[in-house]
Amino acid sequence: MILSEALLSGGHLTVCTVDQNDLRRVFGTNLRRLRERRGFSQQDLASRAGVNRTYLSRLENSANYVGLEIIGKMASVLEVEPADLLRQTPH
Repeated sequence: MILSEALLSGGHLTVCTVDQNDLRRVFGTNLRRLRERRGFSQQDLASRAGVNRTYLSRLENSANYVGLEIIGKMASVLEVEPADLLRQTPH
């Protein structure tokens, strides 16, 4: 499934298309990177966010879909904006 988002910036309309699999991969990569930056183990982050460590591992490995509530919990614990977990970073 393809997700599309229209952005209005400076009077110009930009359409961004993101494949759901890519979005899961971006989220998982960002989650791991931000967790490691904070010095948390998977168990530390899972406990603080109120989720199972196995579930967190599956999120980091792009094996599970994530809901808005979990994105919010992870962002709060990691002290980042929820959008930071979904933002593609340059390679």
